Amino acid sequence: EVTYHLITNGTIYNEQIEEFLEKWYATKGKNVTIQLSIDGIPAIQDKKRPCADSTRQSSILVKEAVAKYKQFFVDHEIPEDNLHIHACVSKDSLPFLYESYQYFTRELGIRNSKFSWVIEDVWEDTDLEIFSQQLGLITSKLCKITTNRKRFPFKHFYQCSGCSSGR
Repeated sequence: EVTYHLITNGTIYNEQIEEFLEKWYATKGKNVTIQLSIDGIPAIQDKKRPCADSTRQSSILVKEAVAKYKQFFVDHEIPEDNLHIHACVSKDSLPFLYESYQYFTRELGIRNSKFSWVIEDVWEDTDLEIFSQQLGLITSKLCKITTNRKRFPFKHFYQCSGCSSGR
């Protein structure tokens, strides 16, 4: 059994993408997963992933597209856990890790997320303190809401490597 996995920055959801997803779904059914590369709260997203057109904000485009991806999943009865977020954490975004996680779950309505280090940044011991504090907040939140779930909906710093798209 094969699962097909699409990775996108989530800034575009148009008729062509929907047609592609429809064909993909017709072939593979519910064995479809989509990973959205979103780096955090709107301020972080817009800073780290600016649009080529400086009059637009990628965070707004992402929020609009996420709603459409979610609706596609609902319409086709694809499990919601097959739509998840992968965020690259930089020195700039680290202090907002918990806030970003909250944004992903509350504002975007996506429970599953995965975080990876931006390995090109120069990390210091003080960053470890910030990381520990932020991860503690996330862990406390998750321990309260995951007692009856079969899977913990958070992969922190997956494989302790950088973003896989660069490999």
